[in-house]
Amino acid sequence: MLAYGTKIVGGVTPGKGGTTIESGQPVFDTVRDAVEATGATHSIIFVPPFAGADALWKRTTRGSSWPSASPKGFPRTTCCAW
Repeated sequence: MLAYGTKIVGGVTPGKGGTTIESGQPVFDTVRDAVEATGATHSIIFVPPFAGADALWKRTTRGSSWPSASPKGFPRTTCCAW
């Protein structure tokens, strides 16, 4: 994504807040922390299918207004439900 010019301001992985990814962007424990620290308005969700609905719900209720989610095997109708 970075190679194509996408601006990535950080990532979210519970329990890994305070670390960074290989390209230097910070990792946050929660979506709320990430939105408050960076002002992010969009999110891309990479999770296994069993965690997809929960990840979309957290994104919706924690301040990131534009999701993009495409977990393998996850029904598209569920991705668009919110």
